Amino acid sequence: MEDIIKFGQLYDFYGELLTEHQKEVYEDLVYNDLSISEIAESYGISRQGAHDLVKRINNILCNYESKPIRKRNSCWVSFEVLINGV
Repeated sequence: MEDIIKFGQLYDFYGELLTEHQKEVYEDLVYNDLSISEIAESYGISRQGAHDLVKRINNILCNYESKPIRKRNSCWVSFEVLINGV
């Protein structure tokens, strides 16, 4: 739950810096609770393409955050938890 809140906050702060397509995909993942497979089907792309897109968006949001690199890396760990539910 903390990860979803954290990514929601990152999106709230920096979401306007994303393209419309990136915003739609990220909102589907974080706010609409769609899986990577559902996102892929919805946008007519492969599951791998959807995963790569979400990962790229997450990287963009994490890089906007002006924290030390050590903290940015923890963002990646949290992203994997969000995607894989681990």
